[in-house]
Amino acid sequence: MSKGSKIVVKDYLDGDEFDLSLQCLTSSTLPVKEIAAIKKGKKLDLSKNQISVLPDNFIWQMGHLVKLDLSANGLKELPENFGNMALLQHLDLFNNKLTTLPVGFFKLKTLKWLDLKENPLEYPGQEVVGLCRNDSECKTCALQVLDFMKKENADQEKKRQKELELKRAKKEALKRELKRLEELENQEKKRIKNEEKSKEKAKRRLSLRRKRARRRRCRSPRSLPHPPPRNQQNESLVQVHLI
Repeated sequence: MSKGSKIVVKDYLDGDEFDLSLQCLTSSTLPVKEIAAIKKGKKLDLSKNQISVLPDNFIWQMGHLVKLDLSANGLKELPENFGNMALLQHLDLFNNKLTTLPVGFFKLKTLKWLDLKENPLEYPGQEVVGLCRNDSECKTCALQVLDFMKKENADQEKKRQKELELKRAKKEALKRELKRLEELENQEKKRIKNEEKSKEKAKRRLSLRRKRARRRRCRSPRSLPHPPPRNQQNESLVQVHLI
């Protein structure tokens, strides 16, 4: 395909297979909608193009495919939702730049054939992928990779569950600590309130005692001058007679 020209997708359909290999297609020029519109095409050959990353709408619009050839594209990664291509049986990823596969790969339960040779894969490792030198080894590759990814997904799920349980435990511990602090605060408030009440009662009792003391002083009779002693009275009378 020359630059700037647009593919007429139906011209590349032979039976149920699209052959769009060697068309200089890139992630931005790949005619995803046009291919998806022709549901008869259940096999898609995109080999020997320049598709380094699959377009965002590729997975959910290509869910009807049973065979997909993406070999020799310089493909760097597969999207996390690649496992949603639930009907896929044959997948060719030969000669790309893939270093990992998404864990969601385990969802490709109908996958029977997989070629991953000539990729710098780190995850899963070569011991899982195998050599993929022939049809039999590619079938074995599909089985082993799916089994490995299934276990990886289970391990990751366990890890997520543990993390969730740890978060819940921390949250509960925080709630308990906040409740304990709230109870201590309420106890302190109650103690201060009781102290204030006690002080107020003591103040009222003191005020009442003072009032009663003042009332008692007001009721007692005034003190009169004492009469002189009898001897002094007699002496006073003698002095009056003498005069």
